[in-house]
Amino acid sequence: MKLRKFVAFLFLVHGTSFYFVRGQTATNEKTDCTKYYNYLYEDDKDYNNTCCITDGYEYIKCDYENYITRIENNIYLGGKINPNMKSFPSFPKLEELHIIDHGIKEMPYGIFNSTYLRILKLPYNDIKVVPPDIQNLTYLEKLDLSYNDIMELPNELFNLPNLNSINIGNNPYLNVKFIKFSNSPIHECTFDNIKISCYERHACNLINYDNTFFYDDTAEKHFTICTEEQKKEVLNQISQNNGSNSKNGSNGNNGNNENKDKDSDPPYIFIIKVGVIVGCVSVVLLNAYLLYKKRKIKSSKKRNINNILNSNINQQ
Repeated sequence: MKLRKFVAFLFLVHGTSFYFVRGQTATNEKTDCTKYYNYLYEDDKDYNNTCCITDGYEYIKCDYENYITRIENNIYLGGKINPNMKSFPSFPKLEELHIIDHGIKEMPYGIFNSTYLRILKLPYNDIKVVPPDIQNLTYLEKLDLSYNDIMELPNELFNLPNLNSINIGNNPYLNVKFIKFSNSPIHECTFDNIKISCYERHACNLINYDNTFFYDDTAEKHFTICTEEQKKEVLNQISQNNGSNSKNGSNGNNGNNENKDKDSDPPYIFIIKVGVIVGCVSVVLLNAYLLYKKRKIKSSKKRNINNILNSNINQQ
C-alpha cells in the first residue's frame, strides 16, 4: 500500500511540474501582457499577466496559457494607443485586432508575425500604405481598412487564402485592379467611394459598391471586367515581388532569425527539458525507494530467522 502511495505521489509531482511551467511561465521571455503594456505606456515594467481582463478602457482576451488572443482598442470605449506602430509588438497567438478611430498612420508592424490572426479591423484611421507583408496573415478571414487614406493595395493581398470579407471602402484616393483571391469567390466585398480599375469575375459573391448591394453575376453592369493581360500583370508583379523578398530574406531576416533561435529555445523545448529532468528525478527516487524496501524486507527476513533460531535454542 505504501509503495502505491509513493508512486502516486511521484506522478503527482511530475504532472504538477508540467502545469506550473506551461505557457509563458515556461520561458524567461516577456509575457504578452508585459509586451502590450510596455508598448502602450513606453516603459519597461513587468506586468506579468495582468492585462487579461476587461477594464473598461481596452478589451483584452487571453487563452488559458495567458497568451493574448484578442485586442479591441476602440476610441469609443476610451481606449488608448501608442501612435508608433513600428514598435507594436508581435503576439504569437493573436486572433483578433481592432484599432478604431485612433489616427494611426501605419499598420501595426508586429501583426505580420501573428500568423493566427483571423480578424483585422483598422477603420477610421490615417493609414496610407498596406505593406506586402500582409500576405503573411494566412489565417486572415476578415479585413476592414475602410475610412483611411490608402492610395494603393499591394498585389500580395490577393495571396490571402482564407479571406471571406474585405472592406476597403471610403479610401478616396484608392484605385485598384481587383482580381480573384485563391479562395474566391469570397463572401462579401465593400468598395464604397473608391475607384475600381477593373474587376475579375467571381472574385466576390456579394458586393457593396457606393451603397448599392449586388451579386457577382451583375458585376459587369458596375465595373470594367479585367482582361487576361490585366490579370497577368497583377500576378506577374506578385511573383516578382515574392522572388525579390525571398532573396532579401535569405540575406537579412533569416540571419536575424537564426541569431534569435540561438539566443533562446522555443517554449516547448523548455517544457521537454523540465519534463525529462523531473522524469529522471522521479526514476531515481523510485529506484532508491525500491532498493530501500528490498533491503528492509531482507533485513526483516534475517531478523525473523534469527528469532526462530533463538527460540528453538531456548526451548532446548
